[in-house]
Order: sequence, then C-alpha cells, then structure tokens
Amino acid sequence: MIAAILLGLLKANLAAAAAVVLGLALRKAVRGRLGARAAYALWLAPVLAAGAVLLPHPAAKVSEPPPIVAPMVLQAEAVTDEFVAAATQRSGPDIPALLLAAWIAGGLAAAGLLAWRQARFVAALGHLTPLAEPGLFRAERTGVGPAVVGVLKPKVVAPADFETRYSEGERTLILAHEAAHLRAHDALANAAACAAQCVCWFNPLAHVAARVMRVDQELACDAAVIGRFPGERRTYAELLLKTQLFTQPLPLGCHWPASAEHPLKERIAMLKFPLPAIAARRLGAAVALLACAGAAGLAWASQPAPGAPQAAPTAADLAAIPNNGHLEPEEARKLWRPGLSFLCKPGENRELHNCRMTLTPFETIATAADVQREWPAAAKKAGLTGMVTLQCTPNPATRRLEQCVGYHFEGAAERPELKVAFEQAAVRVISVIRLRANPSPDEAITRRGFYSIPFDNHPVLPGDPPTNPPTTRYPDFLPDRDGKTATPAKAKAAEAPALRMPASYAPAAAVTESADEDSLWNATPTVTTPIWTRKPTIEDIARLYPADAAKQGLSAQVVVTCRIGVDGRLAECGIGRDDVKVAGREPSLADQDFGTATLQLAKIFRMQPVSRDGQKTAGGVVRIPVRWMPPQPPQEP
Repeated sequence: MIAAILLGLLKANLAAAAAVVLGLALRKAVRGRLGARAAYALWLAPVLAAGAVLLPHPAAKVSEPPPIVAPMVLQAEAVTDEFVAAATQRSGPDIPALLLAAWIAGGLAAAGLLAWRQARFVAALGHLTPLAEPGLFRAERTGVGPAVVGVLKPKVVAPADFETRYSEGERTLILAHEAAHLRAHDALANAAACAAQCVCWFNPLAHVAARVMRVDQELACDAAVIGRFPGERRTYAELLLKTQLFTQPLPLGCHWPASAEHPLKERIAMLKFPLPAIAARRLGAAVALLACAGAAGLAWASQPAPGAPQAAPTAADLAAIPNNGHLEPEEARKLWRPGLSFLCKPGENRELHNCRMTLTPFETIATAADVQREWPAAAKKAGLTGMVTLQCTPNPATRRLEQCVGYHFEGAAERPELKVAFEQAAVRVISVIRLRANPSPDEAITRRGFYSIPFDNHPVLPGDPPTNPPTTRYPDFLPDRDGKTATPAKAKAAEAPALRMPASYAPAAAVTESADEDSLWNATPTVTTPIWTRKPTIEDIARLYPADAAKQGLSAQVVVTCRIGVDGRLAECGIGRDDVKVAGREPSLADQDFGTATLQLAKIFRMQPVSRDGQKTAGGVVRIPVRWMPPQPPQEP
C-alpha cells in the first residue's frame, strides 16, 4: 500500500513536471498569437497529466488462466522435499514508511504555512464594510487592496481610501478586473494550486508553476479589461503603477496587481500590443484545451500497459529450463515467476547451491493482513516483533498444514511470557494456507517441514515471491539433510552470520531424522536426575494421543531431548528417527504422529533449578522417555 502511494506520487509529479516545462516554453508564444486567456488555460495541463498518469489501463483479456498463486509485494518462496528455498529477509529501517511519513509531514507543514499567510492577510484587512456595489467591501486599512478574498464565497475587497485614492474611471477599471477574476473562478483555481503545492511540496516545479500561473491569470484579466475598454490602455497602465504593491501573499484569492517587479513590467508591456482578433482568441481556447487533453493522453499512454497475465507454469515449462537442479540462487531468482518456487540444497558450511525450479505447492497463501490480525495484542501494542518457525505436516485430504508445533523462536517470541501467544498466533496464520488440489509430483509437499512466520510490519510469508538478492546461506537453526543442526559455537564461528530463512521448509524434521554426536542435543551438561515440579497427567496423554494410532490400538515409546530454560521449562525439543519406536510396526507416518504428540507433551514439563545430585539445570539438556499406551475405555460400574 505504501509503495503504491509513493509510486503514484512519483509518477504524478513526473507527468506534471513535464507539462509544466511545456507550459513555460509555450506561454509567451501562445499569449502573443492566441491571447492571454489561452496561455492561462495551458496551466490546466499539469493537473490533467498528473491525474491521467494515475488512471489504470484496461486489463488485457486473455484466454490463459491467471497464476495459481497471487504473489505478495514482498519476499520468499516456500519449499518442498530435501530442499530449502533461497529467500531473503527485510533488514534495516522501513524506507518506504519513512518516506511516506516525511511526505505527509511536509504536506502538513506547507498547508500550515499557507493557512498562516491567509490568516495574516485577512487580519491585515481589518473590519470589512459593505459598499453600494454588490459583493464589494471596503477594508479598514489602506494598502491592502484591491483583491478577491475567499474561495467558496469570494468577495472583492478595496482599500480604505478606495473612493479618494482612485478616480471614478480608475475604480471602474479596477472593478472590471476583479469581475473578470470572479467570472473565471480564479479564486478556486488558486486554491487548487495551493493544494498542489502542499501535495508536491518537494517538487520545485510545482511552486514555479503556481507563481507563473498567477502571473498569466492576471494577464488574462488585464486582457479582458482592455477588451472591454480598448481606449483606456494608458489609464490602465498608470493604474497598475499607481496601485500599492502587496508585501503579503494571499494564497486563497486574487490580489491585484502582482507583487514582483518583473510581472508588473510584463503586464504593462502587454498593453502596448493589440489584442488578437476574436477568431484567434476562440481558436486559442480550442488549441489550449486540445493541448491539455493531449498532455493528459500522452501521460496516460506513456505508462507501460499491463501485460497479459501469464499462464500458470506447467511441468513442460520446468523441463524447458536449462540446467535446472544445478542453478545458483541468483540464477534461480531471475527465472522465478508467479506459480514457481526455486529450491536449493544446503552444501558444506550450509551454503546454498544446486537450485531447482519447481511448481509452487500453494493455492492460497497467508498475507501481511493475516499477520497483523493474529499478532499477539500485548506484543503488537508494545511494538515487539518476533519470528516463530513451525514444524508442520501436510495433509493432502484437507489441503492444510497440520500438526504444527513451535520449533524455533526469535525476538520477542523467545520470551517465556510471550512464547505461547506467539506460537498460537503463528499456527492461526499458517492455517490460512491451502495446498494445491491434485498436485503433480513436482508440486506436492509430502513430508513434514518448517515454515517461518515473522511478526513485523513487513512479514515474509510462505508463498511470497522472492526478492533480489536471494539468501545464499541455510539458517543454522534448521537441520541439514542428515538431521544435524549447527551448534551455537559453530554458528558464532561462521564467517557470515546465519540469515533467518522465512518460508523455509526442510525435510529433515527432527521427528524423522536421527542426530549424532555433532547434534545440538549432545551439548553438555546433561541432567540425569531432574526434580520435576510438573509432569503430564493421564488426561494430557489421552488428549494428545494421536487419533489414528488410538483407533488402531498402536503403542509407542518416544525419547525426546530438550534444553532446559532458566524458568524450568523445556525448549528446543527434538526427536531423532531412532528415538521413535512404534510397537509391532515398521517406521511409518505413525512415527511422526507420536513424535509430534511428544513434542506437545514436552511443553507441560517443569523442572526445579537444581537436580537431585546438586547440578544446575538451566542451560542443560535432558532426555525424557515417554511411553504411549492406547487410552483404555472407562470401566462400567
């Protein structure tokens, strides 16, 4: 939204600036040949050009269907199988928001300055006394008129010495000049010019155009007066010199004559030349209107028309990509278009290479509005941001990501008092996502994986288009293809810090892959004699028991390994492949179901800060065996 506003503002200013330059170049020639009114009318062109450039082109009609996934403005593309998406994160200040705030502040400051000038001028008039002429008022002071004051109900204000300072003939010419302003609705035009100056306060050509437009406005009224009184040229020129020059600008109205020396000379010089013939003036009005319409049409046509929506990518499109599967992240980023993902393998040092373009697995994606809606209220009000990486299982039947549990937390989401709220909010956001129906093998997500939901003002969500440059490093908090996760020591020793990988998915979920001696869970110390202050109850186990396993009467034993927090809670829990054993069955999806349930169960445990053997538990690791037995039906009395 902010980017669209700034882009529209830039386009409008560029179009208006081009029309201003054209008007400055043509105004004198047009005035000399076609009349001052035609030259004044040229200043309608910048307004029309600025408005025309914002009008949309008609949408192109095509027979191909639109892309399956409507892309977001921002970043990242989710992934499948053994790959991780090459994505990037926003960092640093929010430049578009800062620019928008600066523009609004500048506009308000410009409006305040104009309002102050208007109030100052009106205050200088003092009390206004109506005169015999309708719409004519006399100011309380001298040297403050004649002028047209106001916009919606403009009035002609004459100085206090109007009757004594000017002769009857001069007063007639002055009133004819002001009447020309009223007939042309010049006060309304000046108000529009003031609004344009406030909106385009940063554009110097906007202020130049407003000043020169007022000069041409006065020249057009001068021409109208001379047209009515052709024999009064000399008197009118003397009147221009005789009238008190203004020292205070009048934003909303028409002051007479112009305050600068150069416009006054220009006005007097115009009186030396005969007015163009009536036919030439009529032609000039038509030419001016055609020029304005042409400027608007040219501004509208100069925009790139929206192209025809691209057809949804197919497997044939993927086959046509050369070297697919061996691309670098930068190459994959250039090939991306809506409906595609690019997936990269982490190699040594967790660097990403061998990227492969695939069809996107998503039909519906979460949006920034979903994040804003679900952001924990207390954290959002306090301006706290965070990221939750969920571990989810795809369900082809419901086309949802289900059994989502928190795997990694960053920022405010790490705080014990906020972790649960952030995790629940992330689950609600991820519930919006829908997988494609009847996906091809290149599209399907078949394994449990990771999805990151950032809670900030510019979230990077699964399904968004990637940005440039793409991330080239795999995040250290996710396991590699062999199930290993970088230890904190390795993360610190890495040459480049690990970038968080929004919308990433890796197959090697801790539930399905084994860990070895290099795993995070082998960190020391290991607590072997914990003192539990809270443990799951039978009701907790019955509530979390996998539904399918309960129906089949399956039992299992699962060993979960967790870090111990300073508050005695368990965090960063993981389960290796060999730590899930389902009785009487080969490894299957039931392993993941029991693993997911165990991770949920681990959240209930609480531990004292010191174990039975006097060991401090905070920061240590504990391995908990969990035995799952099918819930027994209640005994009948």
